[in-house]
Amino acid sequence: MKTLASILKRQFWPISAIVFGPWHASLCLWAISRLAAGTALESYMAAHDSTLRPLVVVLFSLYFMFAFMMWVAGKRTLPRHAEPQPALGLSSMQILLWSLIGILAIPVVAWISTAGYWAHVAETFHQIFGRDPSANLGFVWLISIAMLIMTPTMVVWLVWMWRAWSQTDPSQMGTEPWDYEYEA
Repeated sequence: MKTLASILKRQFWPISAIVFGPWHASLCLWAISRLAAGTALESYMAAHDSTLRPLVVVLFSLYFMFAFMMWVAGKRTLPRHAEPQPALGLSSMQILLWSLIGILAIPVVAWISTAGYWAHVAETFHQIFGRDPSANLGFVWLISIAMLIMTPTMVVWLVWMWRAWSQTDPSQMGTEPWDYEYEA
């Protein structure tokens, strides 16, 4: 039992990223509504389903992105018998900060790119959101994936790779040739 607990502790971030991925939002809402059957919570959830579903998708997307980045780009702890090395990972605060910059970059870039066509953009959004909100759950899902997972992940990875590259000692790099292996 201790080995299972230690494995779960070591692999907390990837396991929790998978468990709380945005694709599980509908399953989570269904389970909560089944557990709250016959209560005021169930009737509230049924009345506000078109609002709760996108909100849960967005929250799960944010957590998935953070947990995934903590697993991939977070600072690693070395085993006790290993010699100390500089950590190339990012701290939790750095991951949150760069992710927030990535999340905020999308609306800014979208605004800049559509500034000349604002009347057309406003009409398009009126057409999209003027209909039944439950028909737009797929649209909310795509926006959530783009803004809350892909862009912050790209920004964090770029910062992580830049830090690793800038801390590389050129004298320690290999002298491997850049030609083809079987070149004559």
